[in-house]
Amino acid sequence: MRVTLVANHDTQPLQALEAPVEPWFKPLAYALILLRENGVPSVFYPDLYGASYEDSGENGETCRVDMPVINQLDRLILARQRFAHGIQTLFFDHPNCIAFSRSGTEENPGCVVVLSNGDDGEKTLLLGDNYAKQDLA
Repeated sequence: MRVTLVANHDTQPLQALEAPVEPWFKPLAYALILLRENGVPSVFYPDLYGASYEDSGENGETCRVDMPVINQLDRLILARQRFAHGIQTLFFDHPNCIAFSRSGTEENPGCVVVLSNGDDGEKTLLLGDNYAKQDLA
């Protein structure tokens, strides 16, 4: 089993493996790790609650770092609990618009997730007879 993450204490600004993820992309990245079938997601505390700190940069000067709350994160965690059940089907056939579905189980509903980081692209998803003639939002 793999632990999946968007950020952690090592990747935050001014740390050894600094590789910050742009705030606009974090909701997309969290949707991938929280709602997909594989991996054990790890949510970074500052992404859920925010954080600010000061530390010395490589040049020795003190820098202030503000890490904003990712507003959609609490809803994505709830979506994981309620809808991330069943077999996964991937629709990764466009460079800027991807999707995946979770089939659900007898006890729990599934979901369809469409993610885009561009203005173009469309998705046609075949979800099976269970979803025929249903409106999905």
